[in-house]
Amino acid sequence: IHTGDVFRTVAFPIIDRNNGGTLRGTIEALAILAGLGGPNTIYVPGHGEVSTREDIVEFRDMVLTVRDRVAALLANGASYDVVSAAAPTAEWEARWGDPQRFLTAVYAELAGTD
Repeated sequence: IHTGDVFRTVAFPIIDRNNGGTLRGTIEALAILAGLGGPNTIYVPGHGEVSTREDIVEFRDMVLTVRDRVAALLANGASYDVVSAAAPTAEWEARWGDPQRFLTAVYAELAGTD
């Protein structure tokens, strides 16, 4: 299954909010991808290494965890600077690099900002 850029093994997902992309849509797409595959399914990411269903599930779970962490911070009135300083992506940055674009999109969608 070719995943396009909704799944990449070299970086956090890109949520293209300028062209209609959403965090919710990214999560739904990752769930669909995981549901389409089985233990022997090969996934071809938009960028990176050929992967397995387990890789898709791990990536989706990371997105869900970051979403939940940002939502909790927002519930306490956190600004973007506070969210960024809280480093809700820290444990995955060694693997997927700079989270800035992803974190900005997650924050913007959950906060309802542009």
